Amino acid sequence: MSEKKRKGYSTIEQQMRANKEYLDRNPEAKERGNRSRLKSTCKRFIRDFATLEELEEIKVLIAERSTKK
Repeated sequence: MSEKKRKGYSTIEQQMRANKEYLDRNPEAKERGNRSRLKSTCKRFIRDFATLEELEEIKVLIAERSTKK
């Protein structure tokens, strides 16, 4: 029983070009990726780098945003 394997790319440049073309054709996928990266960056900043003053500022921003919706 021979299973068909996916054809890969022989160079990283080909893979990068294919990814770019996919994202250009699918703007919602691009937006989801951007949102995911921003969320991860935010969580890492809060968890690992934020000072107490910055955490207080973030709390205020969250409270303001929560009351708007």
